[in-house]
Amino acid sequence: MPTSRLGWLATAPYFAALFVAVAYLLFRVAVAPAASELAAVPLVVLALPWSILGISIEESIGLWVGFIGGLILNAALCYRVGLSAERRRRGEPA
Repeated sequence: MPTSRLGWLATAPYFAALFVAVAYLLFRVAVAPAASELAAVPLVVLALPWSILGISIEESIGLWVGFIGGLILNAALCYRVGLSAERRRRGEPA
């Protein structure tokens, strides 16, 4: 498990936004299932640009690969930005 404090601090807002987007999706599906066709848009936005790349590779399978992979990759990129900032702060090469 990665141990960079600043890396996790950079990733925490992304996970918070992801949690809110999932909660919104579940709320919309539970409260108004007939009007919930765009309830997953916040999740797709959090997976950008990888969800668009997945759609351009293949329509249905690519969307899911790009969407799920994008969520994971964006979280890893957030962590990496925080890790680089922590290393720069310590004077180590990024």
